[in-house]
Amino acid sequence: MTDRYQRMAEAIVDFVQTGTARMELQPRLPAESIALYLISFIDGLMLDTFQLGPEKTRVSAQIDVLLFSLKEMLCPVEETASPS
Repeated sequence: MTDRYQRMAEAIVDFVQTGTARMELQPRLPAESIALYLISFIDGLMLDTFQLGPEKTRVSAQIDVLLFSLKEMLCPVEETASPS
């Protein structure tokens, strides 16, 4: 379990750092904090949904909140259309 957690955190940190280096992301928070938040959110949602069911945990609404919060944390750079 600890190994899985560490590997996931490292993969997410690498993703954020790569996106930042490519000027695709402008994170507002440290990459490690974002990674740990994402893992905790997903693990918590999975456990709650397993115990209570998707209707009770409102999985779809929770995913919308997750996507919103990730966008706010990561600040993806919007692509601009190149002139034709």
